[in-house]
Amino acid sequence: MNQPDNWAPAALGSQPPSANRPPVAVATGPTGPVAARGARVYLDGSGSRDPDGDPLTFAWTQTAGPPVVLDDPAGVAPSFAADAVTSEITLQFTLVVRDGTFESPPAAANVSLVPVAVPTEPDPQGIPTGTGLPGDETEYTLLWPGAPGDRCAIQASSDLVDWQPIGFGTADFLNRVRFAGEPRDRAEARFYRAVAASLQVPEDPRGALAFDGVNGFVEVAHRPALNPYPLTAMAWIRTSRNQALVDGIVCKYIDGSFNGFALFVYSGRLHGFYFSPPGGQIWGGGLGLDGGPVADGAWHHVALVVDAAGGRLVVDGVQTAARPWVGPPGAPSTPTPLQLGRYHTYPNTLLGDLDEVAVWNVALSTAEIAALRDRRRSADEAPRPLGLWHFDEQEGLSTVDSTSNGFFGVLRGGATWIPSEVPGP
Repeated sequence: MNQPDNWAPAALGSQPPSANRPPVAVATGPTGPVAARGARVYLDGSGSRDPDGDPLTFAWTQTAGPPVVLDDPAGVAPSFAADAVTSEITLQFTLVVRDGTFESPPAAANVSLVPVAVPTEPDPQGIPTGTGLPGDETEYTLLWPGAPGDRCAIQASSDLVDWQPIGFGTADFLNRVRFAGEPRDRAEARFYRAVAASLQVPEDPRGALAFDGVNGFVEVAHRPALNPYPLTAMAWIRTSRNQALVDGIVCKYIDGSFNGFALFVYSGRLHGFYFSPPGGQIWGGGLGLDGGPVADGAWHHVALVVDAAGGRLVVDGVQTAARPWVGPPGAPSTPTPLQLGRYHTYPNTLLGDLDEVAVWNVALSTAEIAALRDRRRSADEAPRPLGLWHFDEQEGLSTVDSTSNGFFGVLRGGATWIPSEVPGP
């Protein structure tokens, strides 16, 4: 210290060395009983973490209950088909995660399966499945004993004798039917039930969703299949907001994670990016691909396409931006939900309208996108979409994926059904 002439330079690392710490497994399942009749039940290990930020591998095993077959026991969110049961049973699953050096203590998730009566013909007298004292715009949930995707009539009564229809809903992938209470319900006790509905969604009722720009969006629960590569994500969008705010369109991305993809509007211009860990990106810094202005109050058809050559944006059937890969191409692995009308957890959501959202696990050509733009898409035509949301329900708090994959969407916040004015047949 007292002889500075003898000092020599030293190179120090950016951080002091630290010992590797074991990861922590977090396993969850459905929050309530599952009506077992071929329903798809999902486990979730996305809350697992490594204190050192190392990548994790997953290993699920069943430890109690009648054996079932997990579709992806090495995945973040495996699932299984719940066969019909005659009495309530409990299944237990354990999750162990590894960081390459250490493995976590096992974490357990329990799933309760309950028997159901299969609804046959529409029965206006039904069986009450829920009660409540609703308030102003309060959200309520009924457990539906049928199958995901069933169309249900929601009825209300003050005496359990006279039942009045108040709307329709669709059972989501957890067999829940969600609806909002009316302001007048506050004055009296109200009982609610869901019964089989003979009313079918019309072929093309021309529905769409309007978002308030504050907290309205659609959330689709994470499934590994929703991290596709190649990718085509497209939608019809109408907005007039030209502010420096991120208006999400189709997003599956945690901000700053460099893992996932997003299609959004910022300052009135269409942007998009795609990240594949470790190190693969179609970005270029900043806001990624710039597809030009779209916030003029008119409907625009927009698409993000990713394949081995890179990524591109297509607006109204014309390619407006393109960028090659930097780093190795591949699929993302983000466990975050797919959000329609929102980017990550930003304090604002899309201010505008959204319709005909579709996601493919193939890269469509610009010509194919232009052809699909002018007509209503079908889930059965080739190439078949991975997820397709027409937003044609017109009522309720959920929206159906028209494919057989069951990617049900839940409406959040200020999302409102409106008639669609999308151009084309």
